[in-house]
Amino acid sequence: MPDTSNVPGNAQWFALHTLSGQENKVKAYIEKFKKAEELEDAIFEVLLPTEVVSEVKNGKKSTKVRKLYPGYVFIQMVLFGEDKKVINKPWYFVKEVAGVIGFVGGERPAALQASEIVEIRSRIEAANGKEVPKVQYTVGEEVKITDGAFASLTGRIDEIDPDRGKLKVLFLFSVASPRSNSNTGKCNAIASDASRHLRHLPESNSLILPFKLFYHGQENPRLHSSSTPSRRRQSCAPGRSCARCPRRQYHGVL
Repeated sequence: MPDTSNVPGNAQWFALHTLSGQENKVKAYIEKFKKAEELEDAIFEVLLPTEVVSEVKNGKKSTKVRKLYPGYVFIQMVLFGEDKKVINKPWYFVKEVAGVIGFVGGERPAALQASEIVEIRSRIEAANGKEVPKVQYTVGEEVKITDGAFASLTGRIDEIDPDRGKLKVLFLFSVASPRSNSNTGKCNAIASDASRHLRHLPESNSLILPFKLFYHGQENPRLHSSSTPSRRRQSCAPGRSCARCPRRQYHGVL
């Protein structure tokens, strides 16, 4: 916490809108040249809240400083006199700093509330000495793995360990089998067709379970027929058939 013993009661906090990426230059310039411009009794503290973020890319961990409020710098200064008018010297000094777009609020800047400054300082203290992941996650969020043995799989976050920077992700695997088919009508048609085959087969022959006769709604390409009848009998004359005629028995192979 900075020393506030020499800060007058009429000093207020204001937000400066800056160009993207120019926040550090703006802060450094004001702190360096306020003494040269004899503005030490008008400009007191400049805040640029940041945090350290970590990222793992291609198996390597890297860290960098990220701004908590990109495009903004907060400054404590005396901007208004007792007559509630803007004091020109600090006003133009700050506005003419390279990278400054202007005060938030325009020609009549609005001072920040004390609660807003407390919140900004608390975020700075919370981020001090800690590394946070570059991307924030929440429990229950769906994520897609992009690297490693589980690449391209989609899972759901079950647990977050911010201290170690790790996530626990649950994967749901589904195995397709001939028993299950998303098209219920096709399954019913397969079962009905298999039942007709079953009624026309002799009692001596057996029928493999219907799901083995079909492969994803089509005839199983690995089916083979056995020309050896289970019971050898004399065949009828060509063009004629009877109940004693041998029939082919089909075997399904998974």
